[in-house]
Amino acid sequence: LRGQDGYNENGSVRFLTVTGKSRKECIRLMEERITELDKKAGVFRGGDTVEELCRKHLNTHISQRGRIKATAADRRESTINNQVAPYPIAHMQASAVRPIDIEGHIETLIAEDRLSVSSIEKAFHVLNGAYRWAVARQELSYNPCEAVREGIMNRLNRLAEKDADSNDVIILSEHEVECLRKTALVRRENGTYKYPVGPYVLFLLETGMRVGELCALKWENVQWDEDSTVVSIMGTRHLIKIR
Repeated sequence: LRGQDGYNENGSVRFLTVTGKSRKECIRLMEERITELDKKAGVFRGGDTVEELCRKHLNTHISQRGRIKATAADRRESTINNQVAPYPIAHMQASAVRPIDIEGHIETLIAEDRLSVSSIEKAFHVLNGAYRWAVARQELSYNPCEAVREGIMNRLNRLAEKDADSNDVIILSEHEVECLRKTALVRRENGTYKYPVGPYVLFLLETGMRVGELCALKWENVQWDEDSTVVSIMGTRHLIKIR
């Protein structure tokens, strides 16, 4: 069986040939061959699910050198695995999804009350990016995210403002800070710290770093001099007095 299936990279028509004992077997082999080629090329098919669309979009970006950083690819893959794949929308045929389905998915994520606003926003961007990619390649004619993008962004912005207003900021007095320092540095008889995380807590206290920044800190980020320590991480410099 010989059939035409798209074009090669040089623009010539791509013909596929398979050999089988019967016409039915040839058709099956041809379908398998086309599917195999599509996976390698990251081609989206109309019957693909939303999850498959998102993964093909990601894999296409990963395969193009310099298109996406490794950390960004990891974050996008994590979003697909955790905020798309486990939900009903992931199993819907991508071409059948409507704006109300996108809105419903985002509302489900919000109602679970376990994700930050930024994580929910990333989930929407992953869906929107995948659909925009497919539309640009003329593999889909419609992006259901576009019709509800403004409404969803306004909704998430209001949630972010609400979270910011509800957060309590606790300020320690000088006496409380001094007690914290003494407690954090208490040692046992064998010389080990009674509280292993004590020095790390003081480091956060002195620098104002976030826990994630401290975990990412490397020796090359630290500059020493006689009177102080200058720590540069994520573009921010911190001055720590040596006591």
